[in-house]
Amino acid sequence: LSYTGGLDYYLIPTTQIDPITFSGECESFGGVIQTGSVFTAAVTGAGTFTGTSTPVDVAIGGTDSVGVTTTFTPSAVGTYDIVTYWGSDAAEDVTSNDSAYVTIEVTDDVYSRSNGILSSTFSFWGGEADQQGAIGNAMDFFAPGVIGAASVYLGADASVGDELVITIWKWDGSAYVLEAEVEHTVTGADLESYTTVYLGADEVDVVAGDNIIVMAGHYGFNMDIGMSQATEQGTVIGTNAAGGFVNLIDPGAVMIDLIMKSFVGTEELTATSFEVGQNMP
Repeated sequence: LSYTGGLDYYLIPTTQIDPITFSGECESFGGVIQTGSVFTAAVTGAGTFTGTSTPVDVAIGGTDSVGVTTTFTPSAVGTYDIVTYWGSDAAEDVTSNDSAYVTIEVTDDVYSRSNGILSSTFSFWGGEADQQGAIGNAMDFFAPGVIGAASVYLGADASVGDELVITIWKWDGSAYVLEAEVEHTVTGADLESYTTVYLGADEVDVVAGDNIIVMAGHYGFNMDIGMSQATEQGTVIGTNAAGGFVNLIDPGAVMIDLIMKSFVGTEELTATSFEVGQNMP
C-alpha cells in the first residue's frame, strides 16, 4: 500500500493527510493463464472505500503489478482497517494467500512510519560495536507544521544512565542538513516502552514538500532501539561512527514517532505514543 511512489505510514496526523493509492503485485504459480485478474482494496472503520484495478491477464509463471483506479483520502480521526486481495476469472486452487491486511490510524498530531509492533532492535552498525551511531526513518510532509517532540521505543537492554540522542535532518535540495539535536538520559522507566523527547528550542518547522530523517542514536552505548515491520530499502537511514549516512538492507521501520505540535511555552509532561505511504521528493 503506498501513496504514489511513496513511503509507508501507519500513524498520520490530520495535518499530513494525503490521497492513498493502493497497489499490489501477484504471481501465478498455476497451470493456466489467470484471465481478468483484478486487485481490490476495501477500507472499513473510521471511513469506508472500495476500489479495483483494471483487469489484466497474468501469464503462467508470470507476475504483474497494478493499482486501483481511484485514490482514498481518510479524513476522520480514528482507525482504518484495510484489506487488499486478488481475484480472477480463472479457477484457482489456493486462495489463502490472496489477501493482505493492514491497519492505519489518523491521529491528532502523531506521525509515524512504524506499525508499533516490535520485531527487532538496533544498537550498532556492523563492525562498530561500542561506537556512536544512529538509525531513523525518512519522512515526507504535505502541509506546514512543527515537530515539537519525538517518541522512540527502547528495548530491555538499553543502557540506563547514558544518553539517547534524537536528531532531525532536513533535505535542502542537495544534502541533508542537521536541524535539531537533543539528548535524553535513559532511566529504568524508559525500558520496553516509548520515551518522548521534547525538542524545546530545537523544534523544527516544516512546509509542504519537505523531506526529513528523524534518528535515534547514542554515543557508543547500547540503546536497543525498536524496529517494526519490513519496509523499503533506502528509507531507513542512519549515521555511523564516522558520521556518514548509511542504510539497512531489508530494513524494518524504526519505532520512532513525531509529535506534530509545539511544546514551547507549555509544561512538558511525560508521555507515551501508540503498506501506506507518501511521496519522496
